[in-house]
Amino acid sequence: MCAWSRLRMDGLKAANNWLSNLEPGKEERRRKKYQEFCRNIEAALQRDKDLSIAFREVLTIARWLGRVDGLREGLELYEYGERILESKPPAFLTAMRYAVSNPKNVSTPEICDYLDHEIQRIEQLKTADVRIRPPKQWGCKTWNEALKKKRNNLDVLFSEVRKEAESQAFATLCAWATWRVKARKKSTRAGSKD
Repeated sequence: MCAWSRLRMDGLKAANNWLSNLEPGKEERRRKKYQEFCRNIEAALQRDKDLSIAFREVLTIARWLGRVDGLREGLELYEYGERILESKPPAFLTAMRYAVSNPKNVSTPEICDYLDHEIQRIEQLKTADVRIRPPKQWGCKTWNEALKKKRNNLDVLFSEVRKEAESQAFATLCAWATWRVKARKKSTRAGSKD
């Protein structure tokens, strides 16, 4: 229970800090400062042509390295997300989202109750196939039944959920998703004002 609370607090702090540093307003201010510093350095190096050329080359290389690093990190996040979607059952992802968004309610029985509630909700809507049931090989129709019959398997599954939810890659992926949602909301609001 304590580990989940710490995860929630640390993850939220990191994501909020990361997101706030990437906000378009801050990014624009940083770019203006950067351009100002470049102009000041170029003015100081104006008398030395070789140093001025070297400085411009360093700037060009730094831009390219930044793009390469950004593309590499983006690809790694994409591959990480795809790997989770392909290798983990849908119930794993649902339990992970629940555990991250409800750090105080992460006991195994509470997660089982949540998953069973989601199964009932989906069945009532009749809009989609219920894919978040316990694995077929367990021979259980509900998560609470699995809690009684397959407690060890369930503990292993939820231990993997915790490990994955605590990973830096998942926190970064969540931060990107949150930032994308915030950016969409801002662009929608800006579009409606026009």
